[in-house]
Amino acid sequence: MKQANIVAIDTGNRRTKTAYWSTDEQGNSVIKTDVFSSRVFRNTGGFAIKPGESKFYPFNFAQNSFTVYPDGQGGSGHPIDLLREGRSNGKAIKALFLTSLIRNGFGSKPVAYISNLPVGDYFQNTAIGIQTNEALVNEKVELLSIQGNEFHDASALPSLVSGRVFAEGCAAYIDFVIDDHGNERPKPKALKIVDIGGGTIDACVAHDDFSISDAQTLELGMLSFYASLRKYLFEQEPKLKSFGSYENIDLHDVETWYQNKYAEVYDFQTQQHQRIDITAICEACIKDYCTEIAQKVVVQPGVSGVLLMGGGALDPLIQHYLTEKWQNVFVPKDPDFANVRGLLKLETFIFDKSYTQIAEAEVTA
Repeated sequence: MKQANIVAIDTGNRRTKTAYWSTDEQGNSVIKTDVFSSRVFRNTGGFAIKPGESKFYPFNFAQNSFTVYPDGQGGSGHPIDLLREGRSNGKAIKALFLTSLIRNGFGSKPVAYISNLPVGDYFQNTAIGIQTNEALVNEKVELLSIQGNEFHDASALPSLVSGRVFAEGCAAYIDFVIDDHGNERPKPKALKIVDIGGGTIDACVAHDDFSISDAQTLELGMLSFYASLRKYLFEQEPKLKSFGSYENIDLHDVETWYQNKYAEVYDFQTQQHQRIDITAICEACIKDYCTEIAQKVVVQPGVSGVLLMGGGALDPLIQHYLTEKWQNVFVPKDPDFANVRGLLKLETFIFDKSYTQIAEAEVTA
């Protein structure tokens, strides 16, 4: 009986993160992470490539084909809006999930996975309090099941021994309070968790008994900021009118412009690319974005502080403006990987299952 590999996969709307156990040069068990762009296109021709000859990953799910471009480039038209076609039943999410496993070397291997749902989907308010939304959890687990003929190289598909789904943000709390050896760190009685992801912001209050309250998911992630910035830039910068419409500007390019603080357009008269300084516009837009976050994500009285997670927490301007809005804001060393690392620790140290390969791959919630 061969032991399965425990793998955590955070299929984000902007980037997909993976965490799994590896061994360093000294033989110590360490967490290894991977990240790639969640760029998926529909109806791309199925399996029309040979294994190992391309940097994109094509899948075919019941006559619906999808292709993932993990380097953030490629594809025709606009990528799939994962906010609309993701979460618990979107086939594009399954394509990202399988891409994560294949590109990290888990093809043909037994895998026990744990993946994610937005905290506002994972939990539901009932007459007896906050409860796990078992219907959506089961739907997500069913989505991620493997049929065996979905990738151009069937031998690259792993054998899923077991599967589990947990709430974003809450998983990041696990990374905060449990070290890489499974030991609990001292915990505050109540801590506000704010996970600024690509498509959503997941927020909740985590308590020292591992209970959760005030869970919410807002469609206010970094993609919404880039969409607002794109529209404002198009309205303010005449040279961007060459795109015809702000919707013709790829959000991936807007993200790059924001990071560089300049937009780049091609001038047909000089036959050269021109740079447009957008520093002031970026700072004004990000300040407005943080104001909106602080208005919609309320930090309740009695919490010790705010644990700021997710890819958005990497942005120094977001850190600056939210620190002005909230007291005791803490950003961990790797906020972008906090959720997926927490998922891995949760499955390894808290659920404490013993995984072994079974005769028939069976996924259980």
